[in-house]
This record gives sequence, structure tokens and C-alpha cells, in this order.
Amino acid sequence: MEQEPYLEEEDKDQLCKRDCKSIAGSLIFYYVLLFACAFTLGIISSAFLMTGASQTEFETITSIFSMIATCFVTILTLVIYKKKLHVTIPHSLCKEWNFLSILRYTIIGMGLSGAAGILIQLINQILIKFGWVMTTPDFSMKPDITYNLIIVLSSCILAPIMEELLFRGLILQTLKRYGNVFAILVTSLLFALLHGNIPQSVPVFALSVIICYVVLKSGSILPGIAIHFLNNAFAIMEVSFLSDNGQISTVFIVLEALFLLYALYVLFQKRLVIRNYVIHNRGYRVRAFFSNWIAILFLVLCVFIIITSFQRI
Repeated sequence: MEQEPYLEEEDKDQLCKRDCKSIAGSLIFYYVLLFACAFTLGIISSAFLMTGASQTEFETITSIFSMIATCFVTILTLVIYKKKLHVTIPHSLCKEWNFLSILRYTIIGMGLSGAAGILIQLINQILIKFGWVMTTPDFSMKPDITYNLIIVLSSCILAPIMEELLFRGLILQTLKRYGNVFAILVTSLLFALLHGNIPQSVPVFALSVIICYVVLKSGSILPGIAIHFLNNAFAIMEVSFLSDNGQISTVFIVLEALFLLYALYVLFQKRLVIRNYVIHNRGYRVRAFFSNWIAILFLVLCVFIIITSFQRI
């Protein structure tokens, strides 16, 4: 029987550079298509406003077009680059992963995300004193049932599915060839950068690290979708009730505090396990991803968009 040729370290380096370049290219392709869709949407929306539509109707139509555009762009990116990168997206879940185990990791992820969010709020308060503020998209509910349903559908159903397919499916499954820790950190960094603003990016990075670990551990993106869904659903409910009902908002604050404490407890309890996991699954360093001009271009584009999210007050 003929043996397969031994893969030299230089060959692996070249494969890593090629795959990283392709992933960066896929995200730029994703960005450009979304921008083109947003530009087209702007023209259509302007024409719609001229018909005398209300602001709420305008925002509803805009949200519907945005959902359609995001689904189309994500699926097209997956179709093109999944074949190019020779990736299979795992979607079968073993019996060991039940609702309670997924809920446990969701709480850990939300706790770490919450801790990162508190840090960003403190930094934002300091920036405000200097006349600057970090802005984020508005996901608050409005007195319109149709608009609210679209926001819930977009945030809790479409976003978890589309984003998990792209990041924990295409990107994570490609990068894990070069080390799980490398794959987790790079995927989470790219996912955070794509949000385009610091208040979302930092908490999202923390959550993504947990989701990536769970997807690799379970061998399926389904737990990732579930965690993403639960996190977004909790966030939507919190935004909905935060200003409407003092008692309910207090419940959410208490839950966030408990999530944070539980996450810190687990990290402390599992610190040696985490350390060993990092040592045995380190792989390439994060900077290896940005060793090509396409990845650098993507990074510059994301940083530029993040900078524009800072506003004078």
C-alpha cells in the first residue's frame, strides 16, 4: 500500500497562509456584498419614504430587506467558500449534549460577556467626560407589533443560524486544522470585528470563545446555534423590560450578576484544565492569520468602521 507523503512544516505553513487568505477574502466578499445590498436598500427606502410612509413603516421595511440581504449574502458566501476551503459543517449532535449542558455553557458565556460589557461601560463613561461616546445599533422595541416581531425574528432566529454557519461553521472548521486555540481566538476576533463597534465587539468576543469551544467539543454547530439563540433572546427581553418595569429589570440585573459570578467560579475551578487545554491545543499564533495582505486589508477595514462608531457629544 502506498503511503501518503509526510506533510512538512513548511507545507503546513503554506496551507495555513492559503486558508487564512481565503477566509479573509470570504469576509471581504461578505462585507462588500452587504454594503452593495445596503446601498440598494437605501435607494429603495428613500423612494418608499417619498410615498408618505411613517418612520415606523420605513424602519420595518428596512429591517425586512436587511434580513433578506443578510441571508442571501451569508448563503452565497458559504456556497462559494465552503467548496474552496474543503470544509464540512458538522451538524449531528451526540446524546451527551442535552439542554442542561447547553444552558450551562450559555450561562458561562453570558457571564463572561456581561463582565466584558461592564468594563466597556466604565470606559465609555470615561470617554464621555472627554466629549466622546461609543455608539451601538438601536435594537430597542417600538410600539409596533410588526416591527418588534421582525426584530425578534432577525436577532433570535436568523442571526444565530446565519452567523453560526459562517463563523463556527466555515471559519472555525477551517482554522481548527492549525490548532484549536488558534481557531477559537481568530474566529472570535473576526466575529467581534465584524460587529463594527467596541461596545458589542468586546462582549461578543468573550461569548464567541465559549461558543467556539462548545462547537469543537461537541463536534456540531447545533449547540452553538442554541447558545447564540438563548443569549440573543435574553438580550432582547432585557432591552424590552429594562425601562418599562422596575421590578422585572431588577430581576434581569440580578440574573446577570449571578451569571457573572458563576462564570468566574467555573473559570477559577477549571483553571488547570483550561491551562492544559491551551498548552496541548495551542497551534499557530493569532498573528499568523494576518500574515497576508487580504487579512491586513480586512483588519484595516474593520478598524476604520469601528473608529467611525466613536462620536462627539
